[in-house]
Amino acid sequence: MNQKVEILSTEKLLHKLKKSSSVGFQISKRYGILNSTKCIFKHNSLIYYFNISDDFNFKKSNGVEELDFLEEFKNQYWIFEMEL
Repeated sequence: MNQKVEILSTEKLLHKLKKSSSVGFQISKRYGILNSTKCIFKHNSLIYYFNISDDFNFKKSNGVEELDFLEEFKNQYWIFEMEL
């Protein structure tokens, strides 16, 4: 089966997250031959970003404001894998 890969800018990723009824997304980034899988959530107006192997702890100290996330990952692109 041939599945279309959806590549999103940071801005489009957050827009999709805000519009979605799902809890969060599984996304990945490629660094040459390395692939890093992450999970991103919007919870209580904060963005939470975890490695797939991390415990998902939604303490306020683990979250970042949307503008801070946009600034940290500007000009980045993400591979959308699935909704959580």
